[in-house]
Amino acid sequence: MTFFNPPVPATPLERPLLGLVLGNSHVAALRLAYTQIQDRPPGLVLEFLASGQAGLAEIALDRGDLIATSPRTAADFLRFGARARIPLAEYDFFLIVGLGFNVYGLEPLYREYRCPGLNGWQSAHPKRSLVSEAAMRQMIAAPLRSCLSGRVAALLRQGSDKPIFQQAQPRPAETLLLQKHYPSLRRAVARGDAQALSALFEQAAALACLDHYLPQPPETRHKGLLTAVAYTENAPRLTADPARLQRQAANDFLHANGVYGARMLHHLGQALAVQPR
Repeated sequence: MTFFNPPVPATPLERPLLGLVLGNSHVAALRLAYTQIQDRPPGLVLEFLASGQAGLAEIALDRGDLIATSPRTAADFLRFGARARIPLAEYDFFLIVGLGFNVYGLEPLYREYRCPGLNGWQSAHPKRSLVSEAAMRQMIAAPLRSCLSGRVAALLRQGSDKPIFQQAQPRPAETLLLQKHYPSLRRAVARGDAQALSALFEQAAALACLDHYLPQPPETRHKGLLTAVAYTENAPRLTADPARLQRQAANDFLHANGVYGARMLHHLGQALAVQPR
C-alpha cells in the first residue's frame, strides 16, 4: 500500500483521467467541489456513485460490471450514478470515500490501553493494559481493513487493475469539543495526545489500505485529531441533485464542506500525477 501526502501545488496531469468515486454521505463534499464550486485539478474527470449508510455492501461484479444486488442499492445506482451497470474497464482509477474508514475506532482503544508516547503510559493502571506502538497500529488497522471501504476495494480489485485510493471519513469537527460525543477523543485532545493518536491512525490507515491511502491534508486538521471548522461549517447533505443544495444540521460534526472537498480533489490530483502510466 502507498501513503500519499504530496505537497501543494498539484502537479498537472499529463492527460485527462476518468475516475469513479464511491462512498456514502461523505461523497457530498467532493461532489459539491466538483460540480458546483468547480475547484478541481485540470484533467480530473469524475463520476460519482453513492449510497446512504451501508448500501454499497449490496453490490457485486457481473462480467466486469458493478451491479446492485438489492432494490435499495439499485435505486441509488440510478439516483447517484444514472445507470444500472457500471463497467469498471472504463475508469482510470477509483476513489472510495468513508464507508466505515474513520478515526472513531480510536475511542475504545484510547480508553482501554496505554501506549508509549501517550500521556501517562508509564503509570500502571488496573484496567488499562500496556501495548507497544506496533501493536496499537495493528489494532487500529484491523477494523479499517475489514470495514465496508476495504470490502469495496477488494471487489474493485477483482474487476480492475487500476489504482484504488481509499479516503477516510473526515476527522470530527472541532465543534466536537463542545459536545458530549466521543469523550475519549475529547480527553485525548485535552491531555495533549491528539497529535500522537493522529500519527498512529495515519500509519495504521496506510497499512490497512488495499492499494493507496489518501490522507486528510494536515492544513484541514485542528490539533491533529479534529477537522478545522473552516472545513466543516455548512457541510452539504447527499442528495440526488447536487444543484439542490441541502445543509447538514447545525450541530453536525461528522461531515465536511465543499472547501474541504476541493482540498481533497487537489490532493487526489497530486497523487495521480505521480502514478506510473
